[in-house]
Amino acid sequence: MRPIYHIIFSPSRLALLILLPMLLALLQCLPAQAVSLTLTEGSNSAISGDGSTVIINRNNNIYASPSSLGSSTLIDSSAEIVGISQDGSHILGKKNSSFFYIYSGTNHQTTTFLTPLIATPDLAGISSDGHAVFGSRLSVGAPNEALIAVSSDNWTTAGGITDYSISYGPTGSMPALNAISNNIAGVRTAVGTMANKPMIWKTPTVGTTLVDTPLSLGSYTSGSARDITDDGSTAVGYVIETYRHAAKWDITTNSLTVLPSGGYHNNLARFVNKNGSVIVGDVCSAISEVAIWTENGNSYTVQTLYDALISKGVQTDPNNYFMTATGLSDDGDLITGQRADSTIFIANLGAGGVITTDQLNQSLATMGQVGSAVSGMGQLSMSRLGNVAGGQGAHFHVTTPGTETAGGGAERGLSSGDEMPGSMDLWVIGSVGSNIELNGDDLGLRGGVGLTWDNGNEWRFGGGLFGDMRDLKTNHGGDQSIRAIGPGVFAVYSPEQTGFEFRLSALWQSVALDLTRGYANGAGSATSSGSTDANVFGLSGRVQWTKNMTDSFDLTPFAEYTWQTTHIDSYSESGGPFPASFESRTETSNSIRAGLRADAALFDKVGTWAWLAWDHRFEDSSAGMGGSTIGLGAFTYPGAKLDQDWADAGVGASWDITERLEATSSLGFAMGCDDETVPDLTATMGLSYQLW
Repeated sequence: MRPIYHIIFSPSRLALLILLPMLLALLQCLPAQAVSLTLTEGSNSAISGDGSTVIINRNNNIYASPSSLGSSTLIDSSAEIVGISQDGSHILGKKNSSFFYIYSGTNHQTTTFLTPLIATPDLAGISSDGHAVFGSRLSVGAPNEALIAVSSDNWTTAGGITDYSISYGPTGSMPALNAISNNIAGVRTAVGTMANKPMIWKTPTVGTTLVDTPLSLGSYTSGSARDITDDGSTAVGYVIETYRHAAKWDITTNSLTVLPSGGYHNNLARFVNKNGSVIVGDVCSAISEVAIWTENGNSYTVQTLYDALISKGVQTDPNNYFMTATGLSDDGDLITGQRADSTIFIANLGAGGVITTDQLNQSLATMGQVGSAVSGMGQLSMSRLGNVAGGQGAHFHVTTPGTETAGGGAERGLSSGDEMPGSMDLWVIGSVGSNIELNGDDLGLRGGVGLTWDNGNEWRFGGGLFGDMRDLKTNHGGDQSIRAIGPGVFAVYSPEQTGFEFRLSALWQSVALDLTRGYANGAGSATSSGSTDANVFGLSGRVQWTKNMTDSFDLTPFAEYTWQTTHIDSYSESGGPFPASFESRTETSNSIRAGLRADAALFDKVGTWAWLAWDHRFEDSSAGMGGSTIGLGAFTYPGAKLDQDWADAGVGASWDITERLEATSSLGFAMGCDDETVPDLTATMGLSYQLW
């Protein structure tokens, strides 16, 4: 048992010593450490018809968004986008200005080199189902010819590819293909331009030459078809007479509809949705802006994208206007394009939202800290469990200087003659963490309650219930509310007369998470929310050896090892224009801690101590995060880099308030650790009452 000493000390000074560190640390809690992401967007982007995948070019590389450095999926380097299939499963790209590839499979990492499969191609796009490409090629000894190449075996072999050539128009004008329909009843329809006329071409059931038909020009002199519906029934583009006018064609009847200008001129229809009800393109007066034509009965109405978003309550910067559209989803709700500042935007007209890929990426990256936060809360609970396993307080319970007893206190317990064997303590413990600046929007309350039984000889056993509560405010109205509760148990063996102590602790917690992700929505903000569950399980072992240097001073070297695993279930968000789904993730940590503790009996009924330790975590990064969201398809974020080495130090005091009641307080400092799993300051307070 521990020696006992008495030294006189003023109760008011004692209260100040114990409570002041706690009061300072309780003022604030650990703030968010959101990932800082910057990006210079590329000038080219595309969106799949189902709205699941956005691809962009940046620095001559093709990425699947999110496109921030370190968080994007690199599809190919030294390459550019040519087209994307309806479901985003096939991407057509070009390398080194002449070599064409299909990227498919998981994360588009399956690469098919098309150039040896299709003779000398110069491709312009890919069909909705991903099994046809179109463009032109250089024929040996002849001018370029336009072509459609169809694969029956997903671009596996040259034998599975059929080439369809396109005849020349008047005066040898080469056709320019701009879009191709899906495979409907074995027939594909392409649209484009030949001899300054809008044209359609259909693949025949036999033969290899496409049948071409001019589209109606009405009273206009020239034009071009730019896009076609999947079923090949509708085409859009423009016709010209003095000015350029946005146009729509019914291919079945070969009839032309000139779309309303809205008071603009030099207009162009670039994309049409699956059923032809929404057309997106450009209108131009002083500047070129993205415009939307929406079917209304037998006619169309036109709005700029800026005005359409304003009508949905979304404010945007009119000076950073929507310059050009680069893609449209099948339902007509999602539009991608480029703003005046060259950033790539995604607009969700149905839900009323617009965001750049970088802004959306940053909001998703903020959710990557959730795993580390849950893991850090579990480690703080493990630390509290270790505190109560060690008795919470000082090695010394003091009575009078130089007076030593064989007991563990000043006759604390029953005296009726029928005492229970050993002793039983009821304890409570709480802690709070903060950064060194004592600022931020992170509020956390953490504590535990339980029992410890000492058999009066060499063993001590105990357990309790530990709870954690953390609320973190993030950007744009986001909030991360985390609640954890679960049991912890420990066993301690202290061989008599050796000074050694061996501890083993185990903790399990069930965690409830209510997560709101905030993000930019034009000039304002929007949120998407979801809930999920998690669990934490940890084991810790510690060995220490205490050496009595004097009657009132001990030194204790120690070493401990902690293993912990954290699992967060998958969940999906709802609400907001850009909700996301997050995959489940598991984070494992292995760490060691070694140091020296000094205990001193300085005051009446008070023990004090200080420690200094070195900490090492074996993992160099946290668990990665994956999921999917509107306009991004599947995203993958690597784990954040973790500090692997840091130091911690601290001071503490314990006070025998009565013969049975003991109070403890400590303040710890972490030095050299920058990740959010370890708070800079940790204040702990506890009470222990001896039942017998």
